[in-house]
Amino acid sequence: MKKYELSEEDINVLIGIAAADTSMLKEFEKDSHVIMKAASIISLKIENHLNGTAPFPEEKIEYTRKTIKAGKIASDLLRMIFGGI
Repeated sequence: MKKYELSEEDINVLIGIAAADTSMLKEFEKDSHVIMKAASIISLKIENHLNGTAPFPEEKIEYTRKTIKAGKIASDLLRMIFGGI
């Protein structure tokens, strides 16, 4: 997996842009305030994890890594079987 070097500001800006773009989609426009609030909380949680103020539990990190890996493997298998998903 490729690694990136980002500042806290970079992370917050990217999350903000992604949230704003998502909130403008037709299916989310009624909930845009919820999406933007969630993005703000997510940014703060990531920042607090990275600076050590409130790190995520290691068990959750490992569980999430395994879940993402399993999903990628399943997606790759489906792509091989059905020719693209």
